[in-house]
Amino acid sequence: MDDNVKQIHKYVSELKRSREWEGRYMRFDELLKKEKKEGYAEGHAEGLETGRAEGLETGRAVGEADMLKLISKMIEAGEADKVKLLSEDAELLEAMRKKYLV
Repeated sequence: MDDNVKQIHKYVSELKRSREWEGRYMRFDELLKKEKKEGYAEGHAEGLETGRAEGLETGRAVGEADMLKLISKMIEAGEADKVKLLSEDAELLEAMRKKYLV
């Protein structure tokens, strides 16, 4: 064995036997685990928030597209006079959605 390798092996062996270093290593390991857990929680929360924002944006776009499609179909069917009432009458909106979109 090379002298440098022997010296490193000797230091490692001494460190393994040392209670002080064992305690430091364990505290260091606990800190690493704590940091990992906190990082995971932070990343998870950030991912949820990003997902919600993207979901809202997608939902809004789909809703707008559906509303434009509904209005177009109502106009084509001669029910343009009812379009302005859609925002005021939830039952009418639902009835028109069922009639033209489903």
